[in-house]
Amino acid sequence: MIISFEVRNFKSINDQITISFVANNYNDSTQYEPYFSFGKQNILKGIGLFGANASGKSNVLEAMNAFARTIVQTTNFSEHQENTAIIPFAFNESKEEKPTTFGLKFILNGIKYEYSISLTRRKIIEESLSFSPKGRIVSLLKKNGSDLILNERYFDQDINKLIKERNIPNKPIVTFAAQFNIRYLRDVYSYVHDKFTFTNGLYNAYEQGIGNLIDKSSEYQNFLVSLMKAADLSIDDVNIVKTKNPISVFPVSENLQNTIYKVYTTHTVKGKSYPFGLESESLGTLKLMAFSSSLFHALKNGMIVVFDEFGSSLHPDLTKFMLSLFFDSNINQNRAQILFATHDTHLLNEMILRRDEIYVVEKDKQSKETKVYPLSDFSVRKTENIENGFLNGRYINPPDIDSGDLKI
Repeated sequence: MIISFEVRNFKSINDQITISFVANNYNDSTQYEPYFSFGKQNILKGIGLFGANASGKSNVLEAMNAFARTIVQTTNFSEHQENTAIIPFAFNESKEEKPTTFGLKFILNGIKYEYSISLTRRKIIEESLSFSPKGRIVSLLKKNGSDLILNERYFDQDINKLIKERNIPNKPIVTFAAQFNIRYLRDVYSYVHDKFTFTNGLYNAYEQGIGNLIDKSSEYQNFLVSLMKAADLSIDDVNIVKTKNPISVFPVSENLQNTIYKVYTTHTVKGKSYPFGLESESLGTLKLMAFSSSLFHALKNGMIVVFDEFGSSLHPDLTKFMLSLFFDSNINQNRAQILFATHDTHLLNEMILRRDEIYVVEKDKQSKETKVYPLSDFSVRKTENIENGFLNGRYINPPDIDSGDLKI
């Protein structure tokens, strides 16, 4: 489970912002079970980001994506390769190159980890990792510039020497450690690689992805069909037809072929079944189908889904249904979580989301910096109509729309 994520100096984010999944001591009576228990802490199952267009909601999610790419995709970096995932705050008045900083607290195999990294596109400036195997915080790794300290109780001199001699300046030590299977240090890489999934609900090749999953997993196919039925989309079955499309390479060999999938939904009317291609389905249906793979893997493997434009093209009841899958303990048995950005203010309802599950996002008009606030910062009363407060500017300023600037 993720406990918190921090970022500083990324895109429209200048000062540090923190998204915390640690539940407050609220007794809000939502219709869902909002958190998991971990020791004396309760960890939220979901958090929603709400704000105007261009406020920076997507940048918060992209920051988490950039962090994940930094950990996972630098595996095969060469020494002078730039990390293009790092995009510093654009309006920094100083000419000095400031590093971007990420921080992640998470739970893996029942142990709490705290990791932070500060870097530019070309170099890791600082990196630290600690964990709490028996309740006490133990420092495992501290790097500051060229200085490196490894806990001697957990890492011998050979490992220390290996990292100092073989790792390169633009690769995180935890990424390097995963390549050499160095215990404890590799856990950050393993968590990010295995537990993060990112989506905006629609992919360019979603039909091929869905078809491939159906082809490989009857369990996923059954999940997809049950999801379509539960969402009341009048779809009774989902099947595929496979064809082979030779790649234009001469000479064509048997292994140089692509499998092309055509996905069909089945609608039953008066006992007769009618197959339809996905081009006949609504955008909302397609978006739910595209999200189904991330949802399936997240619920099955206890992952965190980072979802931009959550609820776009969907009826509010369907958006609520999708969110409820994370809060239903009978369905979410493996501690999956969701962090999403949305414009669906129907979710700003005390029966759906608690006050600590709501973050508001706005961009400062002067500095162009994204600011993120948990709703708890606003002393919101338990009985307050949160949706009305949000739309009327109680928590953030609504968009200042002026048609006087429009010219044709």
